[in-house]
Parts: sequence; C-alpha cells; structure tokens
Amino acid sequence: MEKHKKYKSKFKKVIHWPIDNKANSIVGQEIQQVNFTSIIPKDALLILPKNSGLAEYRSKLEELPNQKMVVRGEDVPFFVESLSKKGVKCFGVTGEDLFKEYKFKEPFGSVTKINTVPWVDEAALFGKPALCLLGPQGKSLNNLDTFGAKPIIAISSKYKSIANNYLGKLEQKGFSFEKIYLTGAIETAAKLGIVDLAIDIVSSGRSAKEAGLRVYDRIMESNIVIVGVRE
Repeated sequence: MEKHKKYKSKFKKVIHWPIDNKANSIVGQEIQQVNFTSIIPKDALLILPKNSGLAEYRSKLEELPNQKMVVRGEDVPFFVESLSKKGVKCFGVTGEDLFKEYKFKEPFGSVTKINTVPWVDEAALFGKPALCLLGPQGKSLNNLDTFGAKPIIAISSKYKSIANNYLGKLEQKGFSFEKIYLTGAIETAAKLGIVDLAIDIVSSGRSAKEAGLRVYDRIMESNIVIVGVRE
C-alpha cells in the first residue's frame, strides 16, 4: 500500500481531453453499459490512451473517480505491467489490436485482458477498426503471384508483430515478401507505386479507396480492452 501511495501522488487526478465530435454516438452507449466500478477498484490508477481514435471511449472513462495518467495506447500494457511490478494497483484501457501487438512482443508478460468492450462504429467499413491487407483494385489475395516473385509490402510499424505473424502463414504457402515498416503514409506509399501491398488499419475505408486500394484480407478486428495484472 505504501508503494501505491508513493506512485499515486505523481499523477494528476483530473485530465481534460478534447472530444472527437466525429465519433459515433453508439460508442458512448456501448461503454456506458459497462459497470466499470465492478471491474476497476476506486483506489487503482487508471492508465488511459491519448490516441485520437480512442477519444470517445476515453471521455467516458474520465468520469471515474480514479487517479489517472495518459500514455499512447500502444504503451498502456507496458506501463500497467511495469507499475504493477512496483506494487502499484493499476488498470489500463487500450485497443485490442495494440494489446495483441504487445503480447506478441512480450508473450511471458503478466499483463492480461480483464474485460472487452465492443467497438461499435456505423461509419466503419466493418463496424469497427480492422487491420487489413490492402492491394490495388482489380486484384485480390488469390493472385498475389501477379506482383512478381517478391512483392514489396508496406507495414505500419505499430503492428509489426501481428503483420509478420500473418505474413508468416502466407510464406508457409510459398509466398515471399520484401517488408518495409513505416510510421505513417502507408496507403500513400502504395498509391505512388513505391510498394505493391500494404498492411494498415482500415476504418471507413475511404482513404484506401482514394488511394486505389481495396481490402484483400481482414487480419483482425479491434475492440476496446481493459487490461491489468491478476492477483
């Protein structure tokens, strides 16, 4: 308990967030149906994601009385794990895709998924964000061989492990890829012809369509997850 008090004093109790007015109102309805007080004790530190795509979920969680801190969604599991090892009772909220990426990198870590909140967005192509394999319109996953012996694929570096796991299954079938990792402009690289294929998050699908791309395969869909370390 003393350790928890030591770390607790370092974090602000109230953090004001900009609200994403474009977020679908159904998101708020879904998260309000979750009884967070039965999942997250009031004396626990709550680690929230600052990613703009998670703004609507984040705003609802701000109403909880817990002490709070903010980090990038992809770093939430790391902070939960690290602070728990120091005796801090804490829980985090992030995207399921980001948590899965962390678990690929830290398979023996103690942080685990405590609960899942459905991500519902009527404006999204698949009803929620999805990590997808993208390629030029007019082609598909069934004719990857038309790209040559070793097509170049741009991968969002945020999802390096998930992407490599997925591509590994294709490589077992005889395909081969030249992989390029980018922090942004994934679809632009494909539009400009720098790469043949891309792996990135698809929401509405509008930007992919504008880049002349279509979804070849859905690698994974993402919900919101509450993570922590079980005692």
